[in-house]
Amino acid sequence: MYANRDDLVLRYGEIEISQLERALTANESVNSYIEDASDIADGYIGVIYDVPLTYPPKNLKIYICDIARFLLWRAKASEQVRQRYEDAIGFLKRVADGKATLLIQNTETQEVTKPKKVRASAPLGTTYTGGVFSNAKLDDMPSL
Repeated sequence: MYANRDDLVLRYGEIEISQLERALTANESVNSYIEDASDIADGYIGVIYDVPLTYPPKNLKIYICDIARFLLWRAKASEQVRQRYEDAIGFLKRVADGKATLLIQNTETQEVTKPKKVRASAPLGTTYTGGVFSNAKLDDMPSL
């Protein structure tokens, strides 16, 4: 897990987290929701990084807390809680697409982990040879 109950309390306060805990069933716990949020994050960042991360960056912990909080609130989440969840998922999607990175730093060696190389979906510089118009015909058409 990339966060724990104390991280949720630090960000949202003991009162809110205790209130959310009281609504849980006997088989549920705050930690199980944090684990779910970590698994969701791994699903996205696993495209770029080897997961689970050994040295998770602080911003990932914040996003994990936002996701876990949203999951804990279930259908009763406020607009702010929902928006923070959507922002967290949006960031994770950008990481998976290679448009954002996580600064993962080994605390012992200070070495920063580089993301895996992302393969482009289509090679750059290719030409389209099928369809109604050829490249030569498209070149003859006026541009807007």
